[in-house]
Amino acid sequence: MRGAWNYGIAAAILLLGVATVLAGSDHWLPALLGHFRLHMADTALVLALAVAVTRFRMPVRMGLCFSALGVWVFNTNFVDEAMPRAGLPANSGESIVLRVAFANVLASNDDYDLMVAWVRSERVDLLVASEITDRWLNALEALREELSHGHNARYGDLAILSRRPMERPTENLSVRFARAAAAEIGTPVGPVTIVSAHPTVPLGAERTAIRDRALARLGARAVEAQGGVIVAGDFNATPWSPPFRAMVREAGLAFGGGARRKTWPVWPNWPMWLALPIDHVLAGRGCVVIDLRHGPDVGSDHLPVIAEIRCFARVSAP
Repeated sequence: MRGAWNYGIAAAILLLGVATVLAGSDHWLPALLGHFRLHMADTALVLALAVAVTRFRMPVRMGLCFSALGVWVFNTNFVDEAMPRAGLPANSGESIVLRVAFANVLASNDDYDLMVAWVRSERVDLLVASEITDRWLNALEALREELSHGHNARYGDLAILSRRPMERPTENLSVRFARAAAAEIGTPVGPVTIVSAHPTVPLGAERTAIRDRALARLGARAVEAQGGVIVAGDFNATPWSPPFRAMVREAGLAFGGGARRKTWPVWPNWPMWLALPIDHVLAGRGCVVIDLRHGPDVGSDHLPVIAEIRCFARVSAP
C-alpha cells in the first residue's frame, strides 16, 4: 500500500509536468489544459509537500520535490506575466470613477429580481450583460430610472446599459458563434469606449478559431477608441490563454486586483476552487481598474463581476 502511495505521487508529478508542456500546444484540445494552470500550480505545491512522506531515497525525493516546485513556479509565473496591472498615473489631472458591472445572466435564468436588486444596490454606472433574451430585456426595463440609456436593444446576446449618455450608437461586432458589441459613453473627462464580447466555447478547431478571431477583433476595436477604453465580457477564456494575452497586449489593457477570482461554473455542490476565471473587466488607454470583485449569486451559472474604474482626462496612447 505504501508503495502505491509513493509511485502514485511520482506519477502525479510526472503527469503535471506533461500537462504543463501540452498546455502550450497550438492544437485546441491540449490547449484546453492551459486554462487550468492555476489548478496545476496548486496541485504541484501540494505534491511537493507530499513527497516528504514518501519512502523513496533522499536523492529521489529531492528530485521529485524540485520537479513539483518547477511545475508550480512555471505555471504561477506564466499566469502572473499574462495579467499586467496598471498603477495610477502621477499628475494625471481631472478624473472620474465609473462603476462597471458585467454579468452572464444565463438565458434560462428567471431570477430577474436578484439581478435588478444587485445592480441597484451597487449603484452601477455601466452594466454589460450576456445571454440576454427578449425576456431579460423586458426585465431590465426595471433599471431604466438608474440606467436610462441602451434599453430595448441587444447585440447577439449582449446588452449595454448606461447611466451616462451614449454618444455613438452601439456597434454590433458579432461574428459567427461570437457576440460582440461596442459603445461610446460620454463623461466629463471625455469619451470612454466600452467593448464587450461573448465568444463561443472553444470546443473543436472551428469554434476555437472563431473565438480567437473575435478576441483579436475586440483588441483592434479597443485600439481604435478615441479616449479611455473598458473591456468586459464572458470571454470563455482565462486571462493567460494565448489569444486573450494577445488581445490584452495589443490593446494596452490591464487587470485589477481580484482578476484571478473564479467565476464559472456556479453549480450546486460544485467547489469553486475547481472553477475558472472567464468573466473579466479590464481597462486601458487612460482608464485604470482600481478595484474588482465578485457579485453575489444571481441565479446564473456565472458569478457577476463589478469593477471601479478611474478614467483620466489626459489619455496617452497604449
